[in-house]
Amino acid sequence: KLECRPANIYPVLDQAIQIASTGFASEVRISRTYDPSLPFAQCNPDALVQVMINLLKNASEALGGHPKPKIRIETAYRHGVSVMLGEGKGNAILPIEITVIDNGPGVPPHIREHLFDPFISGKRDGQGLGLALVDKLVRDMNGFIRHDRDEAAQETIFRILLPMGATA
Repeated sequence: KLECRPANIYPVLDQAIQIASTGFASEVRISRTYDPSLPFAQCNPDALVQVMINLLKNASEALGGHPKPKIRIETAYRHGVSVMLGEGKGNAILPIEITVIDNGPGVPPHIREHLFDPFISGKRDGQGLGLALVDKLVRDMNGFIRHDRDEAAQETIFRILLPMGATA
């Protein structure tokens, strides 16, 4: 397990966006829609930077050749959101939401169900380890990640849910 602590996620998100914008996503417009009232998340900031860099890299690669490539990072507080932990461990309350949304073509349908499994990739030269690592890091922070596709808006969405940081 990762060492997690209450942390302000905005400097973490901004650090990942800065890295992406000056490197692999230099041709992509990245916008932010942040909830200013968001409390601290219980997370490992270094692991969260890695998660965000992987998601931004995948999104920017998916946008290759798109005439108007866009990525949005959004945050929100989701009251009452919880996931079943399984094995009789009860529920985890995960109100801190971070979404990475791109206007690319989306994940090929034949791999959507296994997207977070190791060695699954829709890329010709992909090794299929990026999203498996993302899933592991998010789970190690007691969080949850899921993939969605909004066909009407033509958007791919990766949604991270994290626990709220403990208050003193």
